[in-house]
Amino acid sequence: MGTSDHITLRPAVVSDVRVVTDVMLASRKQLLPFAPLVHSDEAVFNWINEYLIPCHRVTVAVENTQIVGLCALSEQDGTGWIEHHGFVAAAFSDGSNNEEGVPDVLYRRFSTHLFDPCNAKEC
Repeated sequence: MGTSDHITLRPAVVSDVRVVTDVMLASRKQLLPFAPLVHSDEAVFNWINEYLIPCHRVTVAVENTQIVGLCALSEQDGTGWIEHHGFVAAAFSDGSNNEEGVPDVLYRRFSTHLFDPCNAKEC
């Protein structure tokens, strides 16, 4: 951070997408180097641009005029959104067979429902 102790919080807006992506990726790579990213930086940018920010799920911390942090809301266990969109758990793993070494779930999609990221019922 800079020399100011004054941080303000505000909802992220579309014009923040690039900086939010940069802050998120930099912090993720620095603080969680043991958990490799499975998506490209551009894919993360597209997800933030098309889903996360339009659905008002991001708050940014601003010092002077610079975004220095962010908070993104997510579902408590992460499965609600997945299952809501037609995915069903097909297999479970203890993580012994993946690079990260963490438990995971394989989901299969059984719905033709198309997701509209800005539909209020979806966000």
